[in-house]
Amino acid sequence: MRPGTPDNDYAQPGTLFRKVFCDQMRKNTISNLSGAMKGVRRDIAERVIKMFHKADGELGEKLGQELGFPVVKSRL
Repeated sequence: MRPGTPDNDYAQPGTLFRKVFCDQMRKNTISNLSGAMKGVRRDIAERVIKMFHKADGELGEKLGQELGFPVVKSRL
């Protein structure tokens, strides 16, 4: 790990989602992810949503909503 870089796996994708993507790209990302996850078992989807929430709260919340998770549950 280089000096001065965050020591976690979620900072870079979170920054990409928040600071690099425009609004349309964020919407497309959420739509693409939720579409790909529609057939995934619920317990697996919940674990994935938790990881996306660590990268960016908005991403985790909206992905959870698209997949039918209550807003609070997607933060667990």
